[in-house]
Amino acid sequence: MKLDNDLAYILGALRDGSLIYSDDKKYWVRIYDNKNSNWLNILSKMLENLFGIKFHLRYQRKINEKYLDISNKNLFYSITNLVDGNLHGGIPRIIRNANLEIKKAYICGFFDAEGYVPYSSVKNKRFRIAFNQKNISSLIFIKSVLGNLGIKCPKISQHVLSIYGKENLLKFYNNFQIKNPEKLKRLELLIGNT
Repeated sequence: MKLDNDLAYILGALRDGSLIYSDDKKYWVRIYDNKNSNWLNILSKMLENLFGIKFHLRYQRKINEKYLDISNKNLFYSITNLVDGNLHGGIPRIIRNANLEIKKAYICGFFDAEGYVPYSSVKNKRFRIAFNQKNISSLIFIKSVLGNLGIKCPKISQHVLSIYGKENLLKFYNNFQIKNPEKLKRLELLIGNT
């Protein structure tokens, strides 16, 4: 499997996903999002183009979310190898050693899955977006790449890497091709780029 921007993006998006080996010997690959999002439809097409397999769009009532999934042993192991055996660990070696465009695609997928952009209904909102992640080493990596692009970030606090200020948000917007339509719309409203 050749690493390109689309595959890097998918690996980033899988930060809000799962690799599941079930008791009935099935190997599941899943990516989650909220029930009102259209992002999974975009991911579904990307995944089908990349892997030649159609993922299933499902709705989980208990957690009020939608998710894409497929039971495919080969894909399960391919992704497991690409992420160094730990989907939610640090940044995969293949991404850390890649060129800047691949790193940016990975970070974009990561943001579309785990990033925060305030809703228009939020009162007293500031020019702020954030990456939320329990794995601090992944946030340190993102902060380093953002810094190399001239995007200043404060200290990582309570598993959150924030980006403040209109100038920094514009740099983020211009450097990362956000594919999650809801987050992109909110970001454009926030920076006044509608």
